Amino acid sequence: MKFPFFSSFILFIIVLRLFIIKGDKADEKAEADFWERERAANEVRRKSLDDLHYISIPFDNFPMELPVGNTAEEKETLAACRATLTSLAEKKMVNFNGISNTDLKFSYGVANLPTLSEYDQNYTDLITCLQTFGKTLYTMDCLEEAKTVLEFSITTGSDIGDTFQTLAQIYAKAGQFEKIQELIERAQELHSPLKASIVQKLQQFGPDTD
Repeated sequence: MKFPFFSSFILFIIVLRLFIIKGDKADEKAEADFWERERAANEVRRKSLDDLHYISIPFDNFPMELPVGNTAEEKETLAACRATLTSLAEKKMVNFNGISNTDLKFSYGVANLPTLSEYDQNYTDLITCLQTFGKTLYTMDCLEEAKTVLEFSITTGSDIGDTFQTLAQIYAKAGQFEKIQELIERAQELHSPLKASIVQKLQQFGPDTD
């Protein structure tokens, strides 16, 4: 009576081994394809950057003068944010979220990668600053000013979850729940590993949200 069980167990081991071998070969092919594509990308010559979507800060609509903050910490934070934004305005910023370095080299040439990385870092600095700026304004109950800052950040393609959530809280306070749905739809368009988490948290906002 033990032989059928033993035979089935041996068959299971053989099938499992075949799946492992198949998986290993697939991994090896994927790795080989990656390095071949990387090699090809490293041979692409420099191309024009004129078609990049450069981001400009809309200072005319931003709360760059008032409010000044109530506490020493708020004043310091707001001053630092405004200084950072003024500095970033002199730099080029591009959102490359979801685009690999290999893709960038294929599109613009390997020689442009350091420049593109700088543009991407400037963008990261921008949305980080906008989050801090908007959140500080929100905690000060300057909701319109906070909304202006955070809405701009969203339009640039920011994938900072707290930017979406703080803006959703502002909309909820104003009873603008249709705006939260628009936020969800925009989040669903993100090319970011954070997309699912952001959407899930936004879906929790409703009429009973504080």
